[in-house]
Amino acid sequence: MSKIFVSVSGWFEADPDRTMFQYFGQRDDVEKLIGGKQWLSLPENERSDYMLESVTTGLKYSLDGDYEHIGIEVEE
Repeated sequence: MSKIFVSVSGWFEADPDRTMFQYFGQRDDVEKLIGGKQWLSLPENERSDYMLESVTTGLKYSLDGDYEHIGIEVEE
């Protein structure tokens, strides 16, 4: 089966109103999907239990940014 490898280099300023974060920690008593403003209101030590839900959506609605490289390679 072929493999797809994606490499990315760059940055963007995420819009807190249009950015979502997905929880991947161990707790069951927290919301699994939160907005950027809610994520910013979390204590810093709790933010690391969330990751950006979608880089593509983040780029689409970004306030500023630049990417140097987005590459896709296929390995047979």
